[in-house]
Amino acid sequence: MADPTAFTFDPKEVMTALLKHQGIHDGSWTFGVGLSIAVTNIGKSPEDPQMRPGVVTQIENVTITQLPVPTAGLTFDAAELNPKKK
Repeated sequence: MADPTAFTFDPKEVMTALLKHQGIHDGSWTFGVGLSIAVTNIGKSPEDPQMRPGVVTQIENVTITQLPVPTAGLTFDAAELNPKKK
């Protein structure tokens, strides 16, 4: 069997890894993605008659933020995803 060449993670898996990496065990946390957006003309070449306006987006960073109130669908419970070892 071949070694996998790609892995996909859902938001809960990403948050679990980030909370564990930072050693966070308490609180309600959310994460966001900082984007950089540029508007440009996109086509096969500058002379392409099908050149059209388009948007190019880069991921700049990922941020986790503790929120004071848990919100369903928005926050993750650090105590559940990264419980303290006994």
